Amino acid sequence: MNATRMYWSMAMVVCLTVTLAATPTLGQDGAKWAPADAAVFVQIDDMADWRQQWMQDPLAEFLRDEGIERGKHHHGAWVKMSEAMDMEPEALFDAFFGQRIVLLGDDSEDTAFVLLTTMAADVSAKAIDALDLKADGRIGDHDRFLTPDGRTQVVVDGDRVAMARKDDEAWLREVVLLGVDDEEAPTLADDEAFKQWMQRLPAGDRAAVAFAREGDGDDEEIHALACLRDGRGLDVHYAGTSDKLDEMVDHMGEGGALEFGPLPASTIGATTINLFDPAPKGAERLDGLVQPHSFKDDVLGGLEAPTVFFVGQVEGESVEPKTAFDVPVVGMAVKLGDDDVSEHIDTMLGRAMGMMRMGMRAQGVPPFEMSEHSHEGVDYHVADFGDAIVKKTEREDLRGALRLAMGRIGDWYVIASHDDFFRQAIAADKRPGLALSGQAALLPVEQKARPLFGTFFRAPMMAKHLETWLSYWEQERPTAFEAAQDRKPADHEARIIRCVRILAGSMDYYDTVGMQAWAGEGDEADIVYARVQIRRR
Repeated sequence: MNATRMYWSMAMVVCLTVTLAATPTLGQDGAKWAPADAAVFVQIDDMADWRQQWMQDPLAEFLRDEGIERGKHHHGAWVKMSEAMDMEPEALFDAFFGQRIVLLGDDSEDTAFVLLTTMAADVSAKAIDALDLKADGRIGDHDRFLTPDGRTQVVVDGDRVAMARKDDEAWLREVVLLGVDDEEAPTLADDEAFKQWMQRLPAGDRAAVAFAREGDGDDEEIHALACLRDGRGLDVHYAGTSDKLDEMVDHMGEGGALEFGPLPASTIGATTINLFDPAPKGAERLDGLVQPHSFKDDVLGGLEAPTVFFVGQVEGESVEPKTAFDVPVVGMAVKLGDDDVSEHIDTMLGRAMGMMRMGMRAQGVPPFEMSEHSHEGVDYHVADFGDAIVKKTEREDLRGALRLAMGRIGDWYVIASHDDFFRQAIAADKRPGLALSGQAALLPVEQKARPLFGTFFRAPMMAKHLETWLSYWEQERPTAFEAAQDRKPADHEARIIRCVRILAGSMDYYDTVGMQAWAGEGDEADIVYARVQIRRR
């Protein structure tokens, strides 16, 4: 299996797992259906129960009220198929896929796939007739059929149905005939590598499991994944090894898993990346911004991991002029390794901003105004884009929305899209009670000995932030706000308002979401682990 196919297979595995996972307890006994050399294995059970639980979920009800359907149960070919079967679309889904589905891929260059599903014998018999499947010989003792377009072959084996492309007949035959001639024939469930990697994942209320591999020996690439239920939420665990993951581990820094810099407690979301490359390709192209110094030696040489990216907000009351909505903030913070590098970064950014000002003038846009400031003993620069924003939008109330602030705060160099948030970071650095670090126990990110990255997103805070925009639109843009109540508004602004309303409403059903990755220790130093926690309210 080539690398491109490998990564697409894993992407499909992750999408299936995250999308369909909210199901009852699952082992990986479907591996007994797989030949021992299977390269891709995905098992998902009890999807009928999942679908029924989803239909009763408050989030699903909210989305239905907004006219948003999940899945394809009421669209296109699925409706035609359900009509042919004389069944409701939901009932057809439950009958075809509601018990167990297993996806198996072989280790060939182009990766042949077989999809197995558990289906009652009377349902499969009815489907053969209603969907006009054509008899096409037998595989062993089992009848084989072709779909009307001749592209997909179907084999019925009692209450198990196997489906594959016509071109993947060899793999289909191997799967269907497994254990027929030799009842003791090894399966994937007997494979030592499969068992070892499954044991690296937590046991519990597993909703789905997945396994993929490529190559052999020291060059073998393996990925394993399990998704566990957490109430209405999800807890996804991953373990894997590959050359690309090895490269990532080679660039691991000395930062902590919960090291988010001087961010204030009001931060909505942030990602800390404990990776650092001191000599990236093309670094010399930035030498012109720090002359007579070297970007690689004098800037990168004075930095260290981690690098933090963040999303925050500034209350409208703190903006000048005041706004009826909270202003979103984005930015980054880099860890400083020595005292001189912040001056080089000031020089580099100053020259870059000067070139940007020249470009804005050339395009007839009022250039931003640069100014120097000091707050609690911290010096920083501010680029005020107010004139440019007002000219572009003709909205005076947006004048204070973008005031880019940059400067050193403690051991960090911080760039934030609003100076009020920058000052909050100064306060957080000087008074730990105001800092995000004081809320570490509430974040879905755990301390690890060898962290690679960690990220969190506070959905309720973002929902409240977006609600200030909705209130603003309701007051200031009543016509567009009213038009946004339609499911398919014609007005562009109304469509934006509708999207924001649905996004804010959906986030109300989530709590904080977290994701992190780390490298193993000791004999597992070359293994990368990851975890995604999606908490529901």
